[in-house]
Amino acid sequence: MTSTTTETLEPRILLLRWATAFLIAAAQTWVYILLNVWNISRFDSGAWSAISLHTPLDDLIPFVPEAIWTYQLYYPLVLLPVFLIHNQRVLRETAAAYILMLGIGALSWILIPVRMVYPEIGCHSVSCEWLAHLYTIDQGVNVFPSEHTSLSLYVAIRYVESRHPFAIPVAIAAAAVIASTVLIRQHYLLDLPAGALVAWISWRVSRHYFRGK
Repeated sequence: MTSTTTETLEPRILLLRWATAFLIAAAQTWVYILLNVWNISRFDSGAWSAISLHTPLDDLIPFVPEAIWTYQLYYPLVLLPVFLIHNQRVLRETAAAYILMLGIGALSWILIPVRMVYPEIGCHSVSCEWLAHLYTIDQGVNVFPSEHTSLSLYVAIRYVESRHPFAIPVAIAAAAVIASTVLIRQHYLLDLPAGALVAWISWRVSRHYFRGK
């Protein structure tokens, strides 16, 4: 597969790809918010007993509050596949992969009561303050599998397989986002391979189903 960056796109495809990006972003945001509120209430009410996926390997990873800024790269990163959409087949394939990743992740967050135990931040820099704000919002739920890992890895796969000129920078950015999830203690180490598996399954299923259509 070759890069499509030089192709002239039909206005209809341009409109469809941006509409798809908007709808996917809105769905991800609202599903995450709703499940975040619901899961916090389930933990706080005692309806759920939290599972910790902490391992000795997690203790070997340094705590780096400044990685919060790398963590934020996730939000523009996950919209990048929109620039690879050049026909309706690719649009459907991309949308299906995102829906699969969101669906698998949401089902796991509903059924598996994993909760992240946050560390004491112990500093007052801008990075630390922003990280403390993030902890207040997320409260350690919706962590297994890591959605940051799933979507970032999927984006990297799509750019590499398309041989896009920016494939290497995108892959580096995706790796940095994934690493940041454990550096700021938003995820346990085990959340990452689970997220990677979700990305791989979603990519393979969507590619297989829409190939040749």
